[in-house]
Amino acid sequence: MGVTTEGTREQTVSIRKASLKDIPHIVRLSEQLGYIVSGDLVSRQISAISRDERHSVFVAVDSAERVLGWVHVALRTLVHVEPYAEIGGLVVDEKNRRQGIGRLLLGAAHRWAKGNRVATMMVWSNVIRVEAHEFYQNQGYILKKQQKVFQKNLHGDPFDTQEGRPQKGEEK
Repeated sequence: MGVTTEGTREQTVSIRKASLKDIPHIVRLSEQLGYIVSGDLVSRQISAISRDERHSVFVAVDSAERVLGWVHVALRTLVHVEPYAEIGGLVVDEKNRRQGIGRLLLGAAHRWAKGNRVATMMVWSNVIRVEAHEFYQNQGYILKKQQKVFQKNLHGDPFDTQEGRPQKGEEK
């Protein structure tokens, strides 16, 4: 598909599955969102994802095979809701934003999700990413709720020992 990138020059952008050769570009683009990740981590994750049919990562590339963006989509099955697909991350190079590349990546994620027989796509977006919120709303997403995210480092978790386990009758 032709989209205008880097000024007014029209070029062909295509979407394909990510591969190990894309790792440096995924690292660079992740950093544009403030996620400092190593090539080793991304390599391990791409390798694992490529073997897991419940996940996929797509990249947008120009005719010279330069990676302009990526999207990670995954199937989620939780006990209390119908299965759905979740955008784990979507980023377009800051030099190429607002040119239709994010829409192409999102379209690939939607087609993948539909191919996996889910009817709903969800995405979580940091409250500070106002432009991302506008993007998703422009693509037909609706704000369902706002929430807080809690994280815990499990190294040295008291639940690792007998003393840390809840006793019979205690709430978790």
